[in-house]
Amino acid sequence: MKTLPAVNEMHPDYIRYIIEGEDSIIRRWLRAGADAWRLDVADELPDEFIARIRAVMMEEKADSFLLGEVWEDGSNKIAYDKRRRYLLGRETHGLMNYPFRVAALAYLQGGAAEDFKESMETIRENYPRPAFYSGMNLLGTHDTPRVLTMLGTCPDRTPEDRMARAAYRMTEEERERGFRLLRAGAALLFCFPGSPTVYYGDEAGMEGFEDPFNRGTFPWGREDRRLQKHFALLGQLRSDRVSMQSGDLQWLWAKGHVLAFAREEGAEITAAVLNVSTEAEELVFPWPKHLAMDVLTGQRFAAVRDKLHIRVPGMDCMVLIGT
Repeated sequence: MKTLPAVNEMHPDYIRYIIEGEDSIIRRWLRAGADAWRLDVADELPDEFIARIRAVMMEEKADSFLLGEVWEDGSNKIAYDKRRRYLLGRETHGLMNYPFRVAALAYLQGGAAEDFKESMETIRENYPRPAFYSGMNLLGTHDTPRVLTMLGTCPDRTPEDRMARAAYRMTEEERERGFRLLRAGAALLFCFPGSPTVYYGDEAGMEGFEDPFNRGTFPWGREDRRLQKHFALLGQLRSDRVSMQSGDLQWLWAKGHVLAFAREEGAEITAAVLNVSTEAEELVFPWPKHLAMDVLTGQRFAAVRDKLHIRVPGMDCMVLIGT
């Protein structure tokens, strides 16, 4: 394509123009106030090119952040027959966490909580701690179908014809199912280690299959206010609670359709509890505080002998804070 010319990234003139020149693209925008760069399709860029970008970023702004778009486990990624070096200390600081999306959607669509835990423990084991705790976590992007559509529609009802998918609109039953599972998915997104990222309109209830059906205009005046309120509350909690930002991850429950984990920072604890089955589930797990309050409903639970006994409704979630 004429608008996407191929370049030799390692040519000295290109290096000067993009990275190392006194008025390079990287330097200019950092000086203008940018704090980070995201490298689209990092697989297409040589490791040395990425390393040079990071080196100049550290010169210009020591606390700036370099993020790479990588869809797989970045610790062992092979692209174009070469093992890549995204997370060895000289290249990116962190990556888009597509493995989180894959595991989260599999769980939300009825998969086993154990599988989600295992997938995330693999990433936690493979990634340096700073990369794990700064990963760009997401449920949907411009490259994927709308998350509400994925969670609400049944695979066997997805139209095979592209034009039919373009015209498809979810039924009230599908939207309600998608709404309930997306509420749980949002709690998972905002409570899990990493940087929660929301594709525009997901918080407003936008639907659509693959590109370009996932890129509709924002539904001004037709937003799903219930979802917006839920996302806003989770965003405010994330901003206010240090445990949700940097707290250590501890698994409380990962069995069948129920997933629970806690984030602890000092004396502060926040926990997410999800149940993706249609039936209520009961669970018991350790709790270091006297009480727990679900900030989504205001419901309170008393710990008995340092344990919480909780009944979670079907297709629902809780965000507990210790008091």
